[in-house]
Amino acid sequence: MGDDLKLSKLTPTPIPSLIREGSTHAATCNRKRKAALTISEGATHVAHSHNISRAAFTLAEVLITLGIIGVVAAMTMPTIISNHNKAVVVTKLKSAQSIITQMLTMAIVDHGDPNTWDFNNALGAEISETESLIKSLTEKYFLPYLNDTKHSGYMSLKEAGYEPYKTADGQYNYSNLGDESKKQYVIELANGITIFVYMNSSTMSGKLTSVLLYIDVNGKKKPNVFGRDTFVANIDSTTGQFKWLYSSLTHEQIIKECSGNGLSCGALIQHDGWQITDKYPIRI
Repeated sequence: MGDDLKLSKLTPTPIPSLIREGSTHAATCNRKRKAALTISEGATHVAHSHNISRAAFTLAEVLITLGIIGVVAAMTMPTIISNHNKAVVVTKLKSAQSIITQMLTMAIVDHGDPNTWDFNNALGAEISETESLIKSLTEKYFLPYLNDTKHSGYMSLKEAGYEPYKTADGQYNYSNLGDESKKQYVIELANGITIFVYMNSSTMSGKLTSVLLYIDVNGKKKPNVFGRDTFVANIDSTTGQFKWLYSSLTHEQIIKECSGNGLSCGALIQHDGWQITDKYPIRI
């Protein structure tokens, strides 16, 4: 009996109600915590979705932006293309002058003072002698000193595969490569430049007066218009120097000639510091 009393004192008596209440409280806290987390996550998701929707563009906004870009491109592209074309023409002109100047320098070394060249015999000769004189001058003083010549020969524009040339005012001039059947010495360089050697003559006397060089900076490609892709120079018969046609005129006179027939446009570009300015009278 005494032993039973001792054991009962040592064994703790469980308190079910307190355990259940504690468990219930813990579970409730966990549920509340999970609910709070769920609400927080939901709020974050909603905010994130809202930000995504604000960052996106509507179709109307995209179309308006593309339209603005198209308008700007349409306004600027012609200027960009024109500036590029101008730069190409100037580069080719400077290259042509350099090539021909070197050619004449080497010819002077071999043949001496240009005053003694056959040029002076050609000037004042009859027009009927044009073919023989152009051939002899070109084949003696020009061709031997030109590197990278692709094709050359005395022939008409039609035979060489070129269309007639127009002056800047849109006219076909018989005296300025406007007749596809008229012959001149054609020299095609490997860099795409074509040089036409031509004997100019006086309509008054019927005599040959000068040696002209027509320089097409892009060969057989169009437009074949003086002042745009074709320019005129001559060779001084006393000094053997290369000169752009009408380069001795005043700047105002050169502009006037360039805007009319285009024959002085090479001189104008050189006078303007080797650039085609906004005041250049012909669209390139």
